Amino acid sequence: MAVGKPVAVTAMGGYLDFVEEGENGYLFPAHDAASTADALMKALDAPSSIRTNARRTAERYSTQACVPMLERVYAETVQG
Repeated sequence: MAVGKPVAVTAMGGYLDFVEEGENGYLFPAHDAASTADALMKALDAPSSIRTNARRTAERYSTQACVPMLERVYAETVQG
């Protein structure tokens, strides 16, 4: 995602927190080879808007973006 490539991931767990089907990547059910292949092909042929959204999502969850937020949470917790 960080280089503007949408992902194809299983529709489970933490992936569901940041991958939106057809917006920044593609989801497929676990243990479903046909759906996996379909999602991979979609990711390879994704239009530029989805590639742009993938890059933006990666930036939102980057270390540079997350560390300051986490530091604020820690500071607020320590200060009470």
